[in-house]
Amino acid sequence: MPRTSHLLRRGNGWYARLRVPLDVVGIIGKAELVQSLNTADLAEAKRRLTGVLSRWHAEFEAARARAAAVAASPARPAPTEAQIEAAVWGHYEATLRRDEA
Repeated sequence: MPRTSHLLRRGNGWYARLRVPLDVVGIIGKAELVQSLNTADLAEAKRRLTGVLSRWHAEFEAARARAAAVAASPARPAPTEAQIEAAVWGHYEATLRRDEA
């Protein structure tokens, strides 16, 4: 019997198994995905496998799109020294006013 890619047999059941592409491992949080196909029949497992793999590949594309959107969004600029001083001084004055009241 030829080996079918992405199928794993555990006990009497079949599982889908796929390595996560390196560019999305950090986003997905796993290096490998494994999911039960809820069947002991190899032919049925092969039929169910395509849906699971399609969903996982769609998740990878969505993760890449989210990462690209985050990278493309303008980053908030770091505050200048003057802005930091103004914030600290404003907080100090507000604290003094609150203590006097």
